[in-house]
Amino acid sequence: MKKYFALALALVMMLSLCLPAFAAKSPERPVDDVIISAIDKDGKDVKDEIKLEINDESRKAEAELTNDKIKEILGDDYTDKMVLGNVYDVIYSGSAYPVELTVKRSVAKDDVLFVLTKVDGEWVALDGVVVEDGKVTFSITEDSVLAFVYERKIDDPSGPITGNNVAFVAMIALVCLAGTVYCAKRTAA
Repeated sequence: MKKYFALALALVMMLSLCLPAFAAKSPERPVDDVIISAIDKDGKDVKDEIKLEINDESRKAEAELTNDKIKEILGDDYTDKMVLGNVYDVIYSGSAYPVELTVKRSVAKDDVLFVLTKVDGEWVALDGVVVEDGKVTFSITEDSVLAFVYERKIDDPSGPITGNNVAFVAMIALVCLAGTVYCAKRTAA
């Protein structure tokens, strides 16, 4: 009887290992450390006076920026690989515009990246965006929402095979069943 119980427990363990795991949603990245530098029109460091927030305004802008809207904004620069990255609301307590911002981004110098913002209520792609390894530099002319749009690089279009465990589970179940039948016949004999 102990052998059957051990075999049944082994079967339950093997089947439980084949079940998919569900991870919790990743927490949002804190935006306090996103700004590297902020220089106003007079050359003054205004990093303490400006911040980027994820709030209702940025979430509303994120919902507004559909693929069709991004395609409309970027025009000929748009490709099917474009994806929307982070969207922030800019809050600047000063008024010495334009402000040159340098922000942290996981980018390389040769990556394609666009910074979108609203100017007088209309979405535009900022000119003069400089992409360097790990940072992006651009100028803003008013408090608005910033959206980062980048070109996704796909190395392997097929991707790894995941979630196909049916054959493996069936094989383990058959092996366990065969072991149970063998043990039962051997014990009965």
